[in-house]
Amino acid sequence: MVGTGIYIDDIDRDVVTLQNEINGYINQTFVVIFVLTVAGVVVVFFSGLFLQASERKLADVKLKALTNRIVDTQEVERQRVSRELHDGIIQMLVSTKYVVENAIFRLDKGEVATKELTQCEQYLDATINDVRRISRDLHPNLLEDHGLSAALSALIEDYRNRLNIDIAFEPLAINKLLPSDARTTLYRIAQEALTNIERHAHATKVTVKVKVNDVWFILSISDNGAGFDTQKLSRNKSPFVGIGLRNMAERISYFNGRLDIYSASSGTKVVAKLPKKLLKYSNSEKR
Repeated sequence: MVGTGIYIDDIDRDVVTLQNEINGYINQTFVVIFVLTVAGVVVVFFSGLFLQASERKLADVKLKALTNRIVDTQEVERQRVSRELHDGIIQMLVSTKYVVENAIFRLDKGEVATKELTQCEQYLDATINDVRRISRDLHPNLLEDHGLSAALSALIEDYRNRLNIDIAFEPLAINKLLPSDARTTLYRIAQEALTNIERHAHATKVTVKVKVNDVWFILSISDNGAGFDTQKLSRNKSPFVGIGLRNMAERISYFNGRLDIYSASSGTKVVAKLPKKLLKYSNSEKR
């Protein structure tokens, strides 16, 4: 007995009881923590599955849209080539055939067919020029052999003669310092911009510039023709409306570049920018 009647055995029993209660609370806490951990893992697991499925679904949708756009682009290009073959080369060849038949008929009668043969030569020259133009549009050999500036010069000269308008060109002496696919991208953008000017702008003056600053390699095409509403065009969901501008943007984005289009009633300016680091020279080699 201690002091005022408290037995040591009672204290020991109370301590044991308290310890058992504490152990019980600890075990319950461990169980709760374990359950919460398992529940968290399950939630994270299924959330990951859900996000993965959503991302895969979104990727499939984007891939499907890209595939459809590629098919639409190919179809538009096939229609263009088919139309040019039918309206140009085939018509010329048919006309040449009739002229040759007329020349043969006159020669069989012992007459002179100088006029028919001269006309046949003119038709053949026009046909050869059309074949060269279509071949250059599909893939210009100048781009691989002599570089971007030479290919753009030939392209601009062709449009200058066809449209009979003033097209100023300010080239940059870079030869083939740009990678081949980058040169092709800029050439196609210039080609698409000039085609849009031919079809829609009704411009009387066009300026094409190639330059380099501290960050970008820049190609700009500006005209003084009728502009268009770029925002309205971007909202149009038709696959055949604005497909050329979308192709230009996708081509330039492949190289982490930028495509800026400014349009107003006074004209339109298309600016394509590629990172300067694509150039195959250091600052000391710049010329």
